[in-house]
Amino acid sequence: ANMQQFINTVNGFPLVVKAAKGSFGAQVTLARSREELFAQAKRAGTSSLVFQEYVEANGEDIRLYVAGERIFAGLKRKAAKGDFRANLSVGGSMTPYEPTAREAELAIEACRGVGASFAGVDLIGGVRPLILEVNSNAHFKNLLLGTGRNYADAVADYILKSV
Repeated sequence: ANMQQFINTVNGFPLVVKAAKGSFGAQVTLARSREELFAQAKRAGTSSLVFQEYVEANGEDIRLYVAGERIFAGLKRKAAKGDFRANLSVGGSMTPYEPTAREAELAIEACRGVGASFAGVDLIGGVRPLILEVNSNAHFKNLLLGTGRNYADAVADYILKSV
């Protein structure tokens, strides 16, 4: 199917549009209408895009760092005023976060589902947590700066125990 056919099937807006190969939230936008979605797809050219339903979360999300089916650390991230993206690299802020048992279980299940032994799992928390994405190359400098916890150590330990 071509892009116009896809756009014609979309029922609800806004829609989150992500570059399939992107990081730091820089290639994540909202399309608020079919016209905006078409314009964003046209700008992407032959680059692959990922589309997600927009879920209101008051500009907050949770990143859980998973290593070897264990939660190493968690952060609650808050978007900068006027932005929906909670990524720290686009102005968001963070605080250490202790996940609920269900949030931790869901993050570990998500890693299993995509075959990742270690990853940063972004989710919206609450009574019914919702996975946003699994980052196989999650940036962890801010985790170290903000909490003093070095995810690289957890990844290295997991790899050394696995060989």
